[in-house]
Amino acid sequence: MSPLQGLSRRFWFAHMDDQRAELATAASLHTAILRAICNGDEEKAASASLLLNDYLVEFAYRTIRTR
Repeated sequence: MSPLQGLSRRFWFAHMDDQRAELATAASLHTAILRAICNGDEEKAASASLLLNDYLVEFAYRTIRTR
């Protein structure tokens, strides 16, 4: 997973059109995961993780379609 995560992050940084908006979205999604973990809410943490993954997949498809 580590190599994939590194490549994914590089792709994300290289293709951000609106850095402020993308960073705000990513921060919000990561914050939701961390809050759920801190609160011991396993279900919410899993759900928030899926939302982060959905965002990254959608970002990749949006990037590929527009280029």
